[in-house]
Amino acid sequence: MGTALAVLGIGLLVHPLIGSGTAGGSPQVWGALAAGVVVLAAFGFHQHRRGARGRSALIEAGLFRCRGFPAALAAAVLFFAVVNGLTMVVVLQLQLGPHTGVLSTGLTLLPWSCAMAVSSWIAGTRLVPRHGSWVMSAGLTAQQLGGTLGIALLGAIFLHTAPTTRRNRPVPC
Repeated sequence: MGTALAVLGIGLLVHPLIGSGTAGGSPQVWGALAAGVVVLAAFGFHQHRRGARGRSALIEAGLFRCRGFPAALAAAVLFFAVVNGLTMVVVLQLQLGPHTGVLSTGLTLLPWSCAMAVSSWIAGTRLVPRHGSWVMSAGLTAQQLGGTLGIALLGAIFLHTAPTTRRNRPVPC
């Protein structure tokens, strides 16, 4: 029941946000969003009742009593939002710009994905137990700085190599 409520509630929230391109302010979109909030509230109530009865719940409410858990959860959401957004931009740039195929694009991102997996494993099994949880904050900060510098560098390269126009006439390349 908990899984069904979670899937239905998230689906009711996400589907109108993705598919409402032309009907952004329609009553159906707002109705689906409101229904999603109601279903997710029912999910929270259901999970709370299961936990109070001593039964296993999908989400352990006791984790939110510790101050570090919600902060770590917010940092993880921010991290994966940035990483997934960056990955999507890179994939689109590779496929739409130089018209790289799907397989070539996937193989281009493979070393980055493997490096992320290995560095996460090393951080979790070796660095955090040895040096404490500040290692995770330092790693997130380093990744954000590297991503920002990379985007700035790519922007500078794009601006330098993009053809310019003079009085709306294309410049020959």
